[in-house]
Amino acid sequence: MHDKQRLPAAQGPPVKSKRPVKKPVASNVDLREQLVNEGLVGPIHEVSIPAEMITRLNGIMLDIDPSLWSRGAALGLRKEPAAFFENVVEPMLSRHSILSSAEARNSGTGLHNIVWLKPGVEFANDGDRDRWAGAVKAVQHALPTDPNCPGITALTRPVGSVNGKNNAKVNRLKSGMPVTPEAVLAFCEQLRVKPFKTIGTILFGDGPVTPCPLCTEAGSRLGLLDHHGMCYGHCGRISLGLAFSHFFKAIKVGGPES
Repeated sequence: MHDKQRLPAAQGPPVKSKRPVKKPVASNVDLREQLVNEGLVGPIHEVSIPAEMITRLNGIMLDIDPSLWSRGAALGLRKEPAAFFENVVEPMLSRHSILSSAEARNSGTGLHNIVWLKPGVEFANDGDRDRWAGAVKAVQHALPTDPNCPGITALTRPVGSVNGKNNAKVNRLKSGMPVTPEAVLAFCEQLRVKPFKTIGTILFGDGPVTPCPLCTEAGSRLGLLDHHGMCYGHCGRISLGLAFSHFFKAIKVGGPES
């Protein structure tokens, strides 16, 4: 007897996988833009590089986070980046030629102010890189910037991308004009020689400032000396640290936000 021919098993409908299908992520969400080397744009893990791989500096990041500011210093505009820039930050930037040239971007949650360099600074050796790493930090510290912002490795968010934290679109608030590397180094020298006078003028305007912005006591005034301030009223001698504390909110353990 011949063996019976085996028929193929009946094919039923395809079984659908019960695993959830991930929705595709928009290609412009949470992109970053280099301020160094070739200025690449892409996901942070693709464009973030260590300092030792940087061979050219194209711009300096001034990252201003309104959530770190006190309500009073931010004029109640911490959740409105565009208004916060126009009414609080731009007046500070306008008080120095290097800072007034910065491009301003609404990053979705805060402000990215970028001092673009033309030409970009080429690093011939580690000494050049270290020198400019210090210069970048000096420029950043001339304003109440985010103290956790990186220096020469900082990334910005490209215009037109989307901040994944709140789905806000990154937009340009002000176009910038590039400055020369020599002008930046001259600014750093000014900060070294007259730190309080230079920074105090950026923060508060030309001195003497009446009333003193720290104590606001009637009849008081703040004098901007080269290395410290002097309140002719309640405060007395004022350090740069005390001047910056006027802008940042106090941290209260177990208490409400200032």
